[in-house]
Amino acid sequence: MRYSIFDYISLIMRDIIALKISLLLPFASCLLPLASCLLPLASCLLPFALIENLRQ
Repeated sequence: MRYSIFDYISLIMRDIIALKISLLLPFASCLLPLASCLLPLASCLLPFALIENLRQ
């Protein structure tokens, strides 16, 4: 079976994406608590932002 250039490109892209995910996973697990800490703050500030938007 012969592979075309597109097959090689898709394989390389898949490997690169898998590598990126495996590299970013530790950072993601580190950032998750930070995000869960910032989420209530954002939901608390959202009404004020909406009110300011409506005023203008």
